[in-house]
Amino acid sequence: MDSVAVDKKDQQPNVPQPAPSATDKVPAAAPETPIRKGTDNETWPDPLKGGVEKVPGQLDKDGKPVLQFHDERTGADVQIDRETNPLLYDYLGRVESFQSWYPNTEYAKIQQDEFGAEVLKRDDTPPTIPDLKDVDFAESRGGSITIADKDGKRTVVNKELTPETYKAATELAKSVEGIRMSEQHGYKNETGGTYSDKQIDGAVIGPANEVGPGLIRAEIPNDSGEKQKVVVSKDVNPGLYDRLEAAYKGFSGDAKKVDDTRGGPGLTKLDELDPLNMKTSESKSKDDDTKLTVSELAWRDTLNKWKDGIQDGSIGADDDRAKLYNALRGQAAAESGMPFVSLDVSLGQSTTDVTGADISKIVDRGKLDTKVNELFGKESVQKDYLAAQTEALKKLPNADEIHKKLSETAFSEEYVKHIADLKNKGQDGVAQADIARTYAGLAAFSPEEAGKFAQSTFLNGMTVDLDKIMSTPGAVSEENEALATKDTLASVLATLKKGGVDVPRRLVDTLDKFVNEFMGDKQQVKSFNAVLQELGDTFNKTGTLTQADIEKVANSKGKEIFKALNEKSDGAALSLLGELNSNGTLGSIGGAISLASGIYQAAGKGGSLADTPEERLAVAKDFVSFLGAGQHFANLGSNIIDKVKGTNANKMLGLDKTLPQIFSTDKPSGGKPFTTEANDKFMAAFDKAIDQAAANGTYNLESRANLSATDMEQVKKGMIDGYVKNPELPGSSNVSRWASAALRVMDAGANMFAGVADMVLGGLSLKKGVDGKDPAKISTGALQVAGGLFTFAGGGASAAALAGSAVGRALAGPFLGIGAVIGTVAMLPQMIIDDIKHNNQMNGYRDNVKDLFADLEKQGLLTEDGKKRFDFLNDYIYNYGQRDAPDDQSIFDYRREEYDFYAGKGHLPEAGFDPVKHEDYKGDGPNLDTTLSKIG
Repeated sequence: MDSVAVDKKDQQPNVPQPAPSATDKVPAAAPETPIRKGTDNETWPDPLKGGVEKVPGQLDKDGKPVLQFHDERTGADVQIDRETNPLLYDYLGRVESFQSWYPNTEYAKIQQDEFGAEVLKRDDTPPTIPDLKDVDFAESRGGSITIADKDGKRTVVNKELTPETYKAATELAKSVEGIRMSEQHGYKNETGGTYSDKQIDGAVIGPANEVGPGLIRAEIPNDSGEKQKVVVSKDVNPGLYDRLEAAYKGFSGDAKKVDDTRGGPGLTKLDELDPLNMKTSESKSKDDDTKLTVSELAWRDTLNKWKDGIQDGSIGADDDRAKLYNALRGQAAAESGMPFVSLDVSLGQSTTDVTGADISKIVDRGKLDTKVNELFGKESVQKDYLAAQTEALKKLPNADEIHKKLSETAFSEEYVKHIADLKNKGQDGVAQADIARTYAGLAAFSPEEAGKFAQSTFLNGMTVDLDKIMSTPGAVSEENEALATKDTLASVLATLKKGGVDVPRRLVDTLDKFVNEFMGDKQQVKSFNAVLQELGDTFNKTGTLTQADIEKVANSKGKEIFKALNEKSDGAALSLLGELNSNGTLGSIGGAISLASGIYQAAGKGGSLADTPEERLAVAKDFVSFLGAGQHFANLGSNIIDKVKGTNANKMLGLDKTLPQIFSTDKPSGGKPFTTEANDKFMAAFDKAIDQAAANGTYNLESRANLSATDMEQVKKGMIDGYVKNPELPGSSNVSRWASAALRVMDAGANMFAGVADMVLGGLSLKKGVDGKDPAKISTGALQVAGGLFTFAGGGASAAALAGSAVGRALAGPFLGIGAVIGTVAMLPQMIIDDIKHNNQMNGYRDNVKDLFADLEKQGLLTEDGKKRFDFLNDYIYNYGQRDAPDDQSIFDYRREEYDFYAGKGHLPEAGFDPVKHEDYKGDGPNLDTTLSKIG
């Protein structure tokens, strides 16, 4: 009989144990876990369940280990290589890092077990403050952040598992902490308050992001002059945030500085080119011969059209144009006062002006100003104004000449250099104001041309930005430099392994060992690349490199890390440099790394461009090819050209064939011993490998930017037609691929641009105008700009109504000439009086004023008792025939007792019948009662 193990814990000492029964069963051995090969469609494992192992002795073709994980769903162990499923493979690598630090797993497991939290596996857009369960819930612990949404669902975002989302979640946590800290110091978290322009002008405002990302603090005066301390989040209250940020930057002040910074050849003063602020042949009114500017005339005619439409019923009360017309009248009245109808002894009826202080007791200035800003962005408003602006331009005597000069300046390379210079001097606001005014001027003549200007400045600006990165020491991050170095060396290795190039086997073996064993440390990679770059510079100057040159650089001061790396690799680092040089590729590799690292930096994070080293280098090559096809590249990209051509990277990447007019050169490659034939074979093989690995430039762009495939093709076509100036290139198979690569870089970097490209997006309000901080929306705007499709033609940016357009409130200001409308709005009361004067409509005007305040009440723009206050003021002026109050006091303050009586009884106090008596104010002459009593 088989023996059966007895559980020791059930045995008692000195007590006989029963013999095993024949029916007792021997426990079966645990079945072996099945193992299967992974596919490109796998369920990603929970990072808290099971580990990740390297399969011993199994490497893929690039030398990467095969990884194994347990599939909870099927019960099998799955072995996966990177080529089969690169996204899952990289995730498993991150899981390894995540599980290697105990605090990571401990914290995540507590959140999962106690609160049902989910551990985020893939990078995603994190929630914003309005999405949180409450403003306090974004908890940071070590390398993890837990976020709870409004439904109470918790998500753990870990630095190792989802590095990009972790960065964004860190910003969110910092914002939450900034709000908490501000509240502790007496600031109110202002989620919905409204403030007048006058209050904003009188506020003490701190810089944006001072206490946390997307936060701005201010002390805003209330009606009594007391300062209220508020902290405002861009995510929660974007309208107020934008107004405070604009006030802090002094945007109007920056606009005034535009001409002061313009000088030098090709940069005519903008005041001489701005059609919107030039005088037309039209007069202000029948009684005032002052000439109106284009913008003033456009607004006057727009407002008149709306007034007529409201009167004849063609514009209904709920129409945005009617709402804005009345809101603007209310705003003008609160600022400058307005006429009210009054009884007149000689005329029967006349008008009496009430003051802005009187009206400000009736309307809520904060709500009114907020509403006006909102309505400026409505499509019907913009459409009518732009139509009137087109007609107003016809009243400009020399419109064609102005248009020509404006275009020449806007599309010149001097303009791009000017914007870059302003950026370098820290004058971001002036640069953005210049772009906004130039765009607005061109848009007045042609919205399509304005779109091309935005495109030209943006894409030429990317050339300037890349050129600066490549010429500025330290401009590239360690991460991007390391990735570019590894990508280039790995691609060289892959090229040599594929054969067809006559090189010693020892070079392949040395490179293979070196890349896979020693290029995982950023400092080592950086030190190796520093040697490559210095050798590339030497080759650029002399046209050749010797072993003595290599040893001199490698042993020079500051190369301690490289020396240690060489010793650690048993001389492989120095040997590799010698082998590469003997085959004429050493200088070229340094140039290729420099170009790739610069483009990775422009994209923000090079690893997001594509999945494999060859694909990322293909994006870099195609991106610089696209920029190189531009009209001004030769002058704006001189540092790029020098670096690429000087190191022969142009041949290595095939740029001398794709853009011979820019990148061709007769300069021989250096290196001894060296054969042109061997070098040419390697260059051709490397270029072919890169071309074959070209990444799809629209990969994932369509869904992330919410653009259809048709929209994306429209953007690409616009890029090619509007930017590529070489007539031999459009229509070739390469150009479309170049545009795709450019789109890929722009999408990756749109939210992180730091140069001229950033100024363009800022000047067009694409960075501050979108609601919230959604990078995809900013990216969508950037892609529209790149395609020449950002045209202000009613409703903001309208590229054939591209899906996902997200142009915000701030856009309306510069492009609708809001500065001019304020002056025109001040004329509104007089425009109406002119109607009364010339059409004898006094009774109709009194009804019109009643309708105005009834509409403002309907829109929620009056104070709490605003309706009652209007009724009092209307009856008061009508009956007394004058304000009967000091000019520096509102009637409501001077006649407080009379208003309180009216509010309770519903009529003005009558002499001899009511306890409240109206005393005639002597400062403005006798009122109607006094006059009638004298007559009587």
